[in-house]
Amino acid sequence: MRACIGSGRPAALGGGTLVPGTSSSVVLAGFLGLRDELAKAEDAYAAGVLANRQVSELDAAGWAGVPEDQVSGRLDGLPLGSGITETVAWCWHNGLVPVLATLAWSPVGSYLTDRFGFHAFCGPRPETTGGRFTGRVARHFDEYGSRRRGDVVILGLLVALRCADAVVRSQVRNRGLAAGGGSTTR
Repeated sequence: MRACIGSGRPAALGGGTLVPGTSSSVVLAGFLGLRDELAKAEDAYAAGVLANRQVSELDAAGWAGVPEDQVSGRLDGLPLGSGITETVAWCWHNGLVPVLATLAWSPVGSYLTDRFGFHAFCGPRPETTGGRFTGRVARHFDEYGSRRRGDVVILGLLVALRCADAVVRSQVRNRGLAAGGGSTTR
């Protein structure tokens, strides 16, 4: 896991080491009986033969008709790498806001965010209807989108921090005036 520190306090975390030696998609595909097919597709992606979008569509198709709770019930069994807890704790302790930018499906990103205390996550999302996966991709996300979306989340946090800072300064100035303080100009 690597920490990419953005401007100021927010930090984006990501990097393909959440499930060492494989991916969360391949592990979950194993529960759906599609492990070998998806592993071959991911190998073809790594070799530059398939695009991320093609692999995502193949993977999503294997989830068609599967209830969402069946997938969420399997997430405790993911063979996660070490250091996630420590990295997230370090970020919070050092005033950084940990954001997970991942190529794992949104059920995995949501699970990891809740389990390890990330502020938020961004990643691809399989389409669902009525509590079941449709077999289609609702939001594609590749290694470039991971970086861009992480930057957007970080930018949003920076804007929120600056707005909060402006509100606090305004309140302090207003209290100062009410207490007989001086001017609000700097």
